[in-house]
Amino acid sequence: IGPACIETPLTERQPLVNADNDIVSDCVDDPIQDAENAVGSDLVNNPEQDAAGDVKIAVEEYLRDFEEAVQKGGVANLSDFITDDLNKWQKSQINIAIIGESGTGKSSFINTIRGLQRGDEFYATIGSSETTTTIQQYPHPAHHNLVFWDLPGVGTPRFPKESYLRVIDVKKYDFFILVSATRFKENDAWLAKEICHLEKKFYFVKSKIDFDVENDLQEYCGMTTKADIIDKIRKEAATELKKTGLKLPKLFLVNNKNINEYDFKDLITQLLNDAPVLQKHTLILSMSSLARTILDEKRRLLDGRRLKVALIASMGDSPGIVVLVNETKFYQKQFGISDKSLKTIADRINMSFDDIVKKLHIVSTSIFQSANLYMNFFRKCEKEWNETDRVSILSGVLPILPASRYGMFVLRKILDMCYSEALRILSLQNDILSGKI
Repeated sequence: IGPACIETPLTERQPLVNADNDIVSDCVDDPIQDAENAVGSDLVNNPEQDAAGDVKIAVEEYLRDFEEAVQKGGVANLSDFITDDLNKWQKSQINIAIIGESGTGKSSFINTIRGLQRGDEFYATIGSSETTTTIQQYPHPAHHNLVFWDLPGVGTPRFPKESYLRVIDVKKYDFFILVSATRFKENDAWLAKEICHLEKKFYFVKSKIDFDVENDLQEYCGMTTKADIIDKIRKEAATELKKTGLKLPKLFLVNNKNINEYDFKDLITQLLNDAPVLQKHTLILSMSSLARTILDEKRRLLDGRRLKVALIASMGDSPGIVVLVNETKFYQKQFGISDKSLKTIADRINMSFDDIVKKLHIVSTSIFQSANLYMNFFRKCEKEWNETDRVSILSGVLPILPASRYGMFVLRKILDMCYSEALRILSLQNDILSGKI
């Protein structure tokens, strides 16, 4: 078995883990208060401090590339260079294989990880006999470069072990998730070892844990706790896998009906940590806003775009206001706070669009409905942007137009607003899953 079969410790460079290499939980007692703490007034009202941190790092990283682009084709070429850099994540396709026997909950898993419910477009049909004998692909509804593949398990009549790797075209997948609702079998271990030889990441997922827990609770008639049952299931599954010769297999217990239970969000975190840099960016920007981990990573990447977008706004052919409006719409889509997303959520809980906007205090929908409203927002921002800030914000660091610096300041305010709104929506969705609504 190759080194990929050994659970590699998560390194310090990965933002989703702590100093002890533990997966950071995105569960919070009060997501709204957490949003307020995370946003922080200094991020909005102190542009000089903002520049001294992430902006300076971004400038140093990109100035050399900018200079080379200008030398090749002037300022116009620089604008094209930045635009291509902003969009390169869309050109990277990620294929994730979901492998398991019929009835293991693969279709439900694929729907859940894409944030889909019955009736949504691209919803994977559950219980279809066709999916047990054929390979099915399910793209993310908003980002088709992220594709989940439903693959039959090893050893079925149409997918015998001898030809399995060739028939599924094993080399085209970036990640493998092996799903079982009962015990992992010899063929599962064989497949994992073959994936190891390809030096690709694989994960074992034990599904339908909610059924196992409920059955055991009834069987023991109150003689044990839910925590004890989960611990027993986890240890038994891990022991099964280790007996096959796999070293430290990555095992996740999931309930497809509620990602807040068990290890579903930890699995998402692990996927993000294991992806190479470009694929990681694509994965983050392509995934639905299912968990705090994803929201935090989206915010980090979107924050890194501000310099580039502000530069395009100050030098591009399109009016700067149009560029900033388009980036705002991108924020809303990424965080799941676009009008379309909000209407979907409202329908799921039998609320009107206006009621959910009012309930969650979604301000971005009204501010950015038209260019005039956006300009009013700009004018309010300008009150926080005095001449002293313009001179000192990036003095000696970033030789660009004041308009670009101001554009970065405005984008930061918008990003913080959208992020806070996304956390409130996530809190509402968690309440729905837990039965509070």
